[in-house]
Amino acid sequence: MKFIVIETTYPNLQQAKNLAEILLKNKFAACVQFQKIESTYVWEGKIENSHEILVSIKTISSFFDEIEKIIKKHHSYETPQIIATVINQGSKDYLEWVEKSLA
Repeated sequence: MKFIVIETTYPNLQQAKNLAEILLKNKFAACVQFQKIESTYVWEGKIENSHEILVSIKTISSFFDEIEKIIKKHHSYETPQIIATVINQGSKDYLEWVEKSLA
């Protein structure tokens, strides 16, 4: 089983929490965390700055495609950030908890 963290961003906490509720209820995520961030990026040729919520989703790689579909379906951004990082090492107890949470 390959554990991953999927990251995406939302314009506000309510939209981020809506995503978390969908993922947790459907057992696609064991944990969803939120952080307030400030982003600077190029959009349509202009440098933009915005306050966003960074969402970190603890899950497994086999759920990536379904989570990506859910994010795209419920996201207000035209091109939302959806990236995944493989967890190469982690606490055995924590990863066992993640696995049980997704069963």
